[in-house]
Amino acid sequence: MLLRRKHCFSEDTSIKMALDELMKLEASAPADKAARRRVAATCAVQLDGLMRVEQPHDCPLDATDTERAELTAFLDAWYGERTPAPTTGDADADTALKELATKRDTACACKDTACAREIATSLEGYSVPAGSPKAASDAAAQMIDEVGRCKQKLAFAPPK
Repeated sequence: MLLRRKHCFSEDTSIKMALDELMKLEASAPADKAARRRVAATCAVQLDGLMRVEQPHDCPLDATDTERAELTAFLDAWYGERTPAPTTGDADADTALKELATKRDTACACKDTACAREIATSLEGYSVPAGSPKAASDAAAQMIDEVGRCKQKLAFAPPK
């Protein structure tokens, strides 16, 4: 979409910077599927923001309805991901993961950034109990990432 718009503002520094940023993200995208998806989400969030700002009348960001629907579906899926609390067989780790999942779900149910920020702050430095299985650490990291996504969704939500 930005490339289609470039013809209108060939000397526009902000469009050049946006294109450069997206090209760097694309070029540096790792091979790992999850990491590539994170890069795609970064690009999608930026594009969503560009689509929501007031467009110049003489050269709007000409996103098709299909492109807008794809972007919305991708972001809804990205923000909606929830890692289930696994059962690892370690009672302390399983209890900690259930509590973390509850905090994550509470953060994702927040209606404003202050609420989500408070929960995210309470999780800074969080770790599963010492000696927990790697699966517990991995799930905890994913859940904490999901708290960040929920906070980001609120921060970048269109004004009401």
